Formats: sequence, C-alpha cells, structure tokens
Amino acid sequence: MKSQEIQRDYDKNPIIIQDYNTLFIFIPNFFLIPLLIYMYIYNPGGTSEGSLIRNVFVIIPLMMYPYINTYLKARGKRKVVLTNNNIIFYHKDKIIEQIAIDKITEIKKTYSDVYHKSQLRNKDFAYLGVFVFVPLLGYYTDLLIEFVIIFLFVHLYSLISKLVFQVYKTKKLPTKLFDAILIFEDDNFINILPTNEDEYDEVKKYLLSKNLGQIENKKIYFELLFHMYEKIELE
Repeated sequence: MKSQEIQRDYDKNPIIIQDYNTLFIFIPNFFLIPLLIYMYIYNPGGTSEGSLIRNVFVIIPLMMYPYINTYLKARGKRKVVLTNNNIIFYHKDKIIEQIAIDKITEIKKTYSDVYHKSQLRNKDFAYLGVFVFVPLLGYYTDLLIEFVIIFLFVHLYSLISKLVFQVYKTKKLPTKLFDAILIFEDDNFINILPTNEDEYDEVKKYLLSKNLGQIENKKIYFELLFHMYEKIELE
C-alpha cells in the first residue's frame, strides 16, 4: 500500500507571501512624470501664466502623491498569510483584511495590482473623469492622444511589469500571464501575488486542499479603469 500523504498543518506551517502590489502602483506614477513634463512643455502656451494646461499639470502631481506615498508607507511591511481556516493580509502586525475559508464567495485570477476594496471607491466619479473630463481637456489642449497614451500605458504597464518582476525574482521567463489570485468575501477581497513558481504551487495546493478548485479554471478579473489609491487605517 502507498503511504498516505501527510496533510500540512497551515497553522503550524502557514504559507507566507510578501506583498509587492504597492510597488506596481508606485512605478507607473513615477515614470509618468517625464511624460507629463513633455506634455506640459509641448502644449502651446502651456507655460504661460494662468493657462489651463499649466494649472492642470500643477494639480496632477498632487493627485499622484497618494499613490507614491502608499508604496513608501507599505514597502517591506506587508504580507499575506494562509492558515488552516483563514487568509490574512497584514501590514506589519496589523490585520488589514481577513477572510475565513468558509466565507469565500469567489476566486479570480488577474494581473491587476488592486488589493483592497478602498481602491475601488467612487467608481462613478472615475468614469466621469475618464469619459467626460479627459476628452474635454484633450479637446481644448490638443493633447487627447497623449491622454489616451497614458490610459493605455497604465494597463500595459500592469501586464508587462508583472512579467518583468517575475523574471527579476526567478531569473527565468514567466509561464503565467495572470499571476495574482483574488480571494473574495462579498465586497472584501485579498490579492495573493506569488513571487515565484514554488509560491504559486503552494497556493494552488492550498486551495485544492480546501476544495476551492483549480486556479487555472477561475474567471479573469479585469478593470476597465485604473483604480484609486488605498484608504486603509493603520493607526
């Protein structure tokens, strides 16, 4: 007879995955700065006092600051821990989100770096900005194409940067396009982003051991618009 495989005790030996999602929020905002400077200088009259474009590009860096500050605040301090009965998202020793295994309502795979429900607030306002404010601003400043480039850049970046990240971490070409796993409890969710194949396989075995199905068979989570910065109380 074959010996039965010993069931792992995830309380004594939990899966611990360092969370890097804030890194993928920081980098695109940081690298958008040169493009914004180009757009600011290129636009006719853009640097003249009181011009619309000048005022807008003073405001935009202020809008980018919370995204950059999120990374600086969270860098090296966050992790996702998988135990026998719970999946827990920590900032240092503080629980940001906790989902019990028996309360999971859905699991999806994604390349998105969204990791907390507060990032998806005010969606109607975001749609208003993208489909009304940006086209009007582009029309009056002759920079509509540049704004479209920014929109596409953010989504392409989310996809490509994850692949580059995997190469950096594993020193080999990635095999998975949708590398993150979203665990939902109604409107709450946790993003599990394995940093290598071993971690991915560990999470895969964990979900199978909890009768939660194969990751490969899960639906894909996709955002049409990019999400906002987090609003998480850490004090």
